[in-house]
Amino acid sequence: MWQLIFDKKEVQKPISTNHPTLTRILDCFYGRSVKFDISTLIDKCLITTNNDGSCDECLAMHDLLLEMAFNIVRAESDFPGGRSRLCHPPDVAKVLEENKGTQKIKGISLDTSELPRQIHLKSDAFAMMDGLRFLHFNHGVSSKKDKMQLPPTGLEYLPNELRYLRWDRFPSKSLPPSFRAEHLVELHLHESKLVKLWTGVKDVGNLRIIDLSYSKYLTELPDLSMAKKLQTSIKELPEPPPWLKILTTHDCASLKTVKSTINIGLKFDFRNCFKLDQKQLIEAMHLKIQSGEEIPDGGIQMVLPGSEIPEWFGDKGVGSSVTIQLPSNCHQLKGIAFCLVFLGPLPFHEVYYNCHVKCKNDKHDEFDDFFFWVDHNVLVSCDSYHKILHYKLKLGNHLRKYSGNEVTFNFRNLGLRKVCPDIRRPLELKSWGVYLHFDENIPADKKFKRKFWEI
Repeated sequence: MWQLIFDKKEVQKPISTNHPTLTRILDCFYGRSVKFDISTLIDKCLITTNNDGSCDECLAMHDLLLEMAFNIVRAESDFPGGRSRLCHPPDVAKVLEENKGTQKIKGISLDTSELPRQIHLKSDAFAMMDGLRFLHFNHGVSSKKDKMQLPPTGLEYLPNELRYLRWDRFPSKSLPPSFRAEHLVELHLHESKLVKLWTGVKDVGNLRIIDLSYSKYLTELPDLSMAKKLQTSIKELPEPPPWLKILTTHDCASLKTVKSTINIGLKFDFRNCFKLDQKQLIEAMHLKIQSGEEIPDGGIQMVLPGSEIPEWFGDKGVGSSVTIQLPSNCHQLKGIAFCLVFLGPLPFHEVYYNCHVKCKNDKHDEFDDFFFWVDHNVLVSCDSYHKILHYKLKLGNHLRKYSGNEVTFNFRNLGLRKVCPDIRRPLELKSWGVYLHFDENIPADKKFKRKFWEI
């Protein structure tokens, strides 16, 4: 139980008890669920929950209890390399620089910004740590210097027992070839110097999360078809597996191609990927819509740089709202796709849009709270025009009965709830495109009309 208290400290940040982050990380370490253990610690008042408004129910503990947990681990050995867990900066620096690690070490956690100087690791710094399961090097926002240095040959060894690997600003061009990654559950290499992750196919059947965001030198990724449990954000793929739902690659300046098939994911984010060849991706989205195959969660979304609206968006215009005259064969409407080109920065968090129908009998119907997420993790600035391609199957179900009627769409941004709760600001669009998707590829009425204006 005391080890679990210590391991909570290793995470080194407040984590919501309602959010899966804490239990997910500890699950990786122990190879089992720790929800019951955390509940027991709360019941025994060894850890507490609080909500100070800055986060959701953060876990906390008294300093004396935390110090007691540290002392239990220190008592394992007078020598830091003989302890099961390391998180004191001088201890971590000594073990890594002097290659003093042993197989007794199970977890290492370090905020590299707390190091008083740069430390220089040898290529085989982890060679003696065959029992290492948890490796967490985060880079504090206050520090601009890279404190972890490797020789030009890079890192030559990582323990194959690793379950959780986070190394901000990872200094190697690739992971070691000998690293099998068969037990790896989470991989976070934020702002890395990676050129490629690894070569060939690895049995990464346990891998659930991979995040290579802001890796500006990344040009390719391996075949991840063995990652059958992969469930959240990754950087790029040669050919995304059919179960992939989210692909985040923003600010990958060197990215040129992403092989994509009709098995396109639910949400792709290629923000600031200015060298990316978009044609194949846009065509894959169009084919997926037309295929008649099931679309996960009833929608597709893609963020891309540029202002060019794809040709298959038959109707185009300018302004922040669009009014269209639905065709007479609207009973065959399956869904609607929008291409929205933004004048300013991309919207953050939730984009809401309503649908107002003006019926022929002068009655009005309105559907509220259609929405999509742009990016709920980080606010990424954009240096030029960007567009969002958004397809919603649910819209077809709502509008099918309004054949021949006038429909207006308005888009608003909710933004950060804690900054501007429940304030939906109109979005400024440079231009837009609309695609009406009909069953059996039946084209829209050629008399399709539209009018548009800026809000």
